[in-house]
Amino acid sequence: MGSIDAVNSLVGAILRRDALEEAFNAFIVHKDSPGGQGGGSNAGLVEELSAVLSTPTDTSDAALRAFVTLATQLRSHKQLAKLLSILEQTANEGKVNSRQVCEALMGGLDFQQAEFWVQALGLVERLLPKLDYKGCRDVLKLIFEKSQQIPSTVNLSCMRQLQVLESVAELLLDRDQALCPSYLVLDDVQKRLDWPHWKIARLVSSFVDSFRPVAQLVTIVGRSRLVPVVGHSAASGYSWQIDRVHARFSLKGQLPYSSEATRSQTNLLRYVLAQPYSREMVCAMLGLNKQQKQRCVVLERQLIELIVAAMQRSETEPLNSESLCQFWQNISSQLIYFVLFQYISFPDLVIGLHTQLAASPLRKGRDQLMWVLLQFISGSIQKNSLNDFLPVLRLYDLLYPESEPLPFPDVTDPSCTHKLAVTCIWVHLMKKAQGERGMQRPVPQALSVHLETLQQALSQHQTSDYWTSLLCNAYSTNVECFSRPMGVLVEAIQGGAGGHATATQPLSMGMLDSLTVHTKMSLIHNIVTYFMKVYNEIESLGIKGFMSHVLPLAFRQQAWAILHTLLEMFSYRLHHIQPHYRIQLLSHLHMLASVPQSNQAQLHVCMESTALRLITGLGSGEVQPQLSRFQAEPKSLLSLDSEELNKALILSLARAIHVTGSESLSTVWCKDLLQAALANTPHSWSSLTLDCFPNSLAEFLRVNQAQRENKAQLKRSVEEEYRKWKTMSNENDIVAHFSQSPSTGGQASGGSASPHLFICLLWKMLLENDRISPLAYKILDRLGARALSLHLRTFADFLVYEVSTCGQDQMLMINKSIDAVNDLIWKCYVIPLDRLILTLALRPFEGNEQQVGFFIIQRLLISNGEFKSRVYDFVKENSPEHWTQSDWHERHQQFQRKYPEKFYWENLPDSSQPHHYLPVYFGNICLRFLPVMDIVIHRLIELPMNTSSSVSVESMLDHLGVLYRFHDRPLTYLYNTLHYYESKLRDRFGLRIKLVSAITARMNEYPLSNYFRQLIVHQQQQQPQQQSPQDQQARPGESSLANQAVNAPSTNIPPPDMDYYRFILQRMVDVMAGKKTSPVIDWSRAPYNFLYYSGIHRFNEFSNGAAHTLHVTCIELMALPVAPAAVANGLLNVILLGHSHNVVSRDALPDWINAIGLVLTALPESYWAVLNDRILHLIETLPPTTDIFQYMDLAGKQKSYTESSTSYVVALVHAVWYHASIGQLSQIPVFIKDRLKPVIRTEEQMLVLCQLVAPFFQRISLERTRSLMEITRELYEILENVDKAQNELRYMDNIVDLFYHIKYMFTGDSVKADVDHVIRNLRPALQLRLRFITHLNVGAQAETAGASGSDGQAISASAGNSAQGQQAMGTTPGQGVGNVSQS
Repeated sequence: MGSIDAVNSLVGAILRRDALEEAFNAFIVHKDSPGGQGGGSNAGLVEELSAVLSTPTDTSDAALRAFVTLATQLRSHKQLAKLLSILEQTANEGKVNSRQVCEALMGGLDFQQAEFWVQALGLVERLLPKLDYKGCRDVLKLIFEKSQQIPSTVNLSCMRQLQVLESVAELLLDRDQALCPSYLVLDDVQKRLDWPHWKIARLVSSFVDSFRPVAQLVTIVGRSRLVPVVGHSAASGYSWQIDRVHARFSLKGQLPYSSEATRSQTNLLRYVLAQPYSREMVCAMLGLNKQQKQRCVVLERQLIELIVAAMQRSETEPLNSESLCQFWQNISSQLIYFVLFQYISFPDLVIGLHTQLAASPLRKGRDQLMWVLLQFISGSIQKNSLNDFLPVLRLYDLLYPESEPLPFPDVTDPSCTHKLAVTCIWVHLMKKAQGERGMQRPVPQALSVHLETLQQALSQHQTSDYWTSLLCNAYSTNVECFSRPMGVLVEAIQGGAGGHATATQPLSMGMLDSLTVHTKMSLIHNIVTYFMKVYNEIESLGIKGFMSHVLPLAFRQQAWAILHTLLEMFSYRLHHIQPHYRIQLLSHLHMLASVPQSNQAQLHVCMESTALRLITGLGSGEVQPQLSRFQAEPKSLLSLDSEELNKALILSLARAIHVTGSESLSTVWCKDLLQAALANTPHSWSSLTLDCFPNSLAEFLRVNQAQRENKAQLKRSVEEEYRKWKTMSNENDIVAHFSQSPSTGGQASGGSASPHLFICLLWKMLLENDRISPLAYKILDRLGARALSLHLRTFADFLVYEVSTCGQDQMLMINKSIDAVNDLIWKCYVIPLDRLILTLALRPFEGNEQQVGFFIIQRLLISNGEFKSRVYDFVKENSPEHWTQSDWHERHQQFQRKYPEKFYWENLPDSSQPHHYLPVYFGNICLRFLPVMDIVIHRLIELPMNTSSSVSVESMLDHLGVLYRFHDRPLTYLYNTLHYYESKLRDRFGLRIKLVSAITARMNEYPLSNYFRQLIVHQQQQQPQQQSPQDQQARPGESSLANQAVNAPSTNIPPPDMDYYRFILQRMVDVMAGKKTSPVIDWSRAPYNFLYYSGIHRFNEFSNGAAHTLHVTCIELMALPVAPAAVANGLLNVILLGHSHNVVSRDALPDWINAIGLVLTALPESYWAVLNDRILHLIETLPPTTDIFQYMDLAGKQKSYTESSTSYVVALVHAVWYHASIGQLSQIPVFIKDRLKPVIRTEEQMLVLCQLVAPFFQRISLERTRSLMEITRELYEILENVDKAQNELRYMDNIVDLFYHIKYMFTGDSVKADVDHVIRNLRPALQLRLRFITHLNVGAQAETAGASGSDGQAISASAGNSAQGQQAMGTTPGQGVGNVSQS
């Protein structure tokens, strides 16, 4: 209290009261004394006051408050002015902290004390320049608080108080004064729940509006109309994330975003929800976690909207149309999943649905709706309360108001199950009511006949037509009634009862679709029960159980036949398996293949073939997310002894890195995988293959290649071993010597203790004697299938070396050598064809040896008729649509009888242990060869174009291309091939066309344009005829007709024009909108009409039409006979030039831009990089404009019909970059540095660049932090260039606001050291505004030393929406987001 007493004493001494002035104070007009308030006469008083206040902070604060309190009690204007003048002089001389003075004065403000209000605020205004920016922010907050105390209506006499309040607020908001970062002031203003007094409201409103240009800079144009392709776009990507409460995009900061940017994105959510197999993407969008059972109301509402949309479609479309049935089926799947994980409340969903339907006359789809509800009710009613399902009765009253009974449907029609769904639900409800409490509700009159007929059929044991399905669906929760119809289904699968289908004939798709999910699960349970008779550990049979229980159990029980069949089912019958399950199976297979019990020839081939199919079938977008899950233990993804499988995985990795545009990203995550692969199976690569790899991958493999074997030494070793074979006489010694257990870990050298040369010896036996000694088969049995693969690699090297060293006059010897190999395959059954071809294709041959290797492959596959005859007969007798064939098994057995596949030599006279073959139900050599053929074609493409070779991709496709009808992912493979080898195929138009025509041989099923079909026909007419047998047997290295393919495009067909690109995009837009045709297209104008693919999505390669059409579109564009730049410009010109010709309607324009974004980002870099040229041209030729922000605003320009090319380019760039992978986006910093920074010299150019890149800062900061830092540094350097080049800066404040947005939302202090020197080189006005980014003193505006901490604490953590944003706005110096992983 001593300091307060001192203040009281000092104030008493200061005040010289004038009685007359005090008496007439209210009537005196006060004027400021000349020369300011106080003058030099106050020097002594200032010293005394400073002495009183020079105490510890807490005490000085109390003393200041006491001083202000005394001042507020003064009625004399002169005395008040004197006190405040002394206080001001004390602060000006630095003897008291100005911030403390301002806070004390603001704390004493009272609107009723007019004189103190005016003089105190005046003093605050004069002291504000001395405050640090935090002090200014605090004063502004107090200004807002004090303004709330002012009545909304005041007397004119109070205008002085309002004016001084406005003056202080205006100074704080004045950008030219820059007392504190305007961005932080905006944050304070936007967070206030109440608006300030009307006197300063307009000032504040204008200040907030001044940030609208910055909000535009960081907003993606038309984002609400950009939609993904499920199954192609990254499911977990940031671009599609919305909050689970309002379904809005996450926006950084408190900027005044447009209503479009902040609106609820329910259309996007509903679009994704409507796509099949979209559950994972929906969960990723909403951030739903299976472990957290949390209801998501917005998801529930959108599912209701989806059901209503299905009801609306049912009013106009045939109820049995394929597309409508698939739509309802998808709704059923989504409802079961999201209710099961409690993201949706079933009773609330039904109540909401009732409310919607009650307001509309939609009734035609009522049976389909009840069928959807039956799927969930029948499977969950036993485990939940009856009350959860009673709201369904409201739908009964609404949708089935008939007073007369509904007729019983025709049981020969599959739709009868839908018509009886409402009755089945009633049966389940009544059964549940019996167990809980009686439901006091009579049977609806409309259902009376249905119920009576069902009960009669149950008692009469009806099983014909669809009676079994009806009874199962109705009584699946009634054990007594359910067992009999279910027994009929089980007998139909097992066979042998009542004349039903045999055990080899599956249930038809129509029958399966007529069963509810609960009935199907019960059927699976019965199948499992059958297995449990033998293997009682099996409890369930889903995909998860298949992976976790069935495969390991079958292995432990050594049930090789069941294991073989299960692997065949997985390879040839199961579709759309989630990638993590496929990776899990791959890991299981590697584990199973490494144990001795699985070392059987047929089983080993099956496991390797399944593993190869799994590896090559990994989608490009699946590789990195799935493989990185095993980063801690990569060996589980790799084979311990199969070099070919590990090489196939590396090839898939290389392809994925290229296709996803991730070459610019770090490959650290896959280094452990590569090292483990090289450790398990040391190997090397062909230089041609490495040349096609991404640079980082290629460099790693070049450095870590295994040492290649000396071929001459290999030949000597073979000769030595063969001499031993011929000279050794003791049978036991021979068997012991040649069946030594080989060392694992790749190929051994010829001089090792276990040289792996036995197949080479067998080949030499056939060359000399045309037969193999029976003793050799005993050795083969002892070696086992796994060790034989090591011998096979050595044999491939030896065979190629032998053939390559044959002279020009030794063609007879070459033919004999190849014939001996054929005998090893087809007569002696030593080597499976597909394993030998795969080994030859992946050996690291170089130069002439590489040509010889492909020559041998060609002779084995094409010249020899054994394999070709199998292929042609298999293709002729079978359909790839296996689900439509009821006699598949009979045809399969017929093929196996005609071409029995043997894995053992069965004619040994003293065979005491005959080999037992495992049953084969689905696979054969033709289907097994498909993934091998994929690899062979890729290796052939890698050959130089001018290489003289007797084998080519064209000849391979001519003879064996028909197999691609049975490829499980033909379009994906074709897309990956054209994409990965784009640079190799760029000048080989004939080969591109050949690939497309051969792999899409069933052209009517793919929506290729007529223009492209004409290209195919004309190109085929220019191709030479197939090779003659003489050409096919040409010596390796000699030219043949096969490598004279015409690569020049046809001159009879003009290059594609804008109409062609327009229709290409129209197709994409229509499919994504759910249309099959479009009235916009003139379908009579050839050659631009299209055929649309319509396939059963369960068996289709793609899960939805948009993914299918996108791949077909990209395939067609990559195969066009024009340069990539021409294709990309053609697509862009549809918007950039077409808008002036009304090519695209204004309403549909965002959909077309979205389509261009999807297509360009799915094409190779040589296509989408053209957009960079457009950006550069735009910036170089940017015309002068009065308002660059209006010039770039597409929505605003459309409203006024004044669109500009700039606004279109901005929208296109945003669409492309929005759909781009993070690998593609990570190339932006290099593009800015190398191409844009040298040409940007004006504010407008810089703002166009900012408009392009700033909207993606949020995504880049999350997925590629280092790229964001690089872009930020480049922007500062560009600003420096602009500052030096321009005399006047019109958009200075907008640019500064953007830099503060970057700092506080993303980078924090991470780039401060890099940009400090840049800011110091800027003009004073910019330095003044940017001085808070770096600790820069600018003249008299310097920050008070030591008054505050880092500006990283400027905004409270709640201002950021993400963890990184919170760090950037609430940390100490050096923190911010600087600790984010620099990926």
